[in-house]
Amino acid sequence: MNSSMPKTSTVRLATAMVAAALPLWSVLGGSSSDYAEGGEVTFVGVNKDAVHSFINIGANTFTLFAEKEVWFLVVGGGGGGGYDCSGGGGGGGFVESNSVVLAAGTYTVTVGAGGTGGKQVGQNGGNGGDSIISFGGVDIVRAIGGGGGASYHSKNGADGGSGGGAGGHTGGTGGVGMEGQGYAGGDTVVSTSGGGGAGGVGGTSSSKNAVGGSGGPGRASEITGEEVYYAGGGGGGG
Repeated sequence: MNSSMPKTSTVRLATAMVAAALPLWSVLGGSSSDYAEGGEVTFVGVNKDAVHSFINIGANTFTLFAEKEVWFLVVGGGGGGGYDCSGGGGGGGFVESNSVVLAAGTYTVTVGAGGTGGKQVGQNGGNGGDSIISFGGVDIVRAIGGGGGASYHSKNGADGGSGGGAGGHTGGTGGVGMEGQGYAGGDTVVSTSGGGGAGGVGGTSSSKNAVGGSGGPGRASEITGEEVYYAGGGGGGG
């Protein structure tokens, strides 16, 4: 045991990628060196809880040296926006639990990438990648990537953690969000587009001045020691 390390009542595990994904873990009890390793480690709060943050897209490892109670936050990669009067990308799925007991062992923490944006006429945005915590090849939690926003010609946004916004063509509908993880993308009223859904439903486009809908708001978590919003949706293009 390393006596020079701060002692913690909680170890937190998080994976994060700006506009892409976020698993966060917090392991309860002991210093990071005593109980867990992996990711970038910071200590927060009165009890100096260890927060393990993962920001690298793809597979990462997190090791628990003993059975522990864990607080985790996992956010899927955000969806990409479509091309030309397009829908905004949907926020990645948001999954959080502040009391899960995990066995000792090495876990795979996968950070999902953000979806690609549409680059030519008629091209929708791509869905974001799923963010996953797994053990022995079995998923413990999977946050679904956000739905891609539709282009003007495609009309309907893609389903995802939160749905992508509809394209600018009148009558388009936003993609469906995964139950418990996100919300629907915004719909289209006139030749504009709805924003992607996130912590709240994506905004519907306005018939006034062809204004795109606002992206849905993100959802708050305090796993890093302060309130931060994650998984916000992108606004629609006008």
